[in-house]
Amino acid sequence: MILRLDKVMPVPSFSYYLADSDARIVKGLVALLLTACNGKSADEIVAFDIDAYFDRLGLTGQLSPSRTNGLFSLAKAIKTSV
Repeated sequence: MILRLDKVMPVPSFSYYLADSDARIVKGLVALLLTACNGKSADEIVAFDIDAYFDRLGLTGQLSPSRTNGLFSLAKAIKTSV
């Protein structure tokens, strides 16, 4: 469960996000997603392919449908915030 997603912009034109969860596994998955998105331009974030990213990490098929849906929802929230 994501408790909070905040966008911070210490550098103009680049986005940085903070997110947290009370569940350790979700916290780690969120950290992976934020690592891929933080410090990127709006165009890079919009073009980000979460499917390909989790394929490269070997996580496709390893996550429950609810966790996968939650991560896709978080990625969508990040994309719509730029």
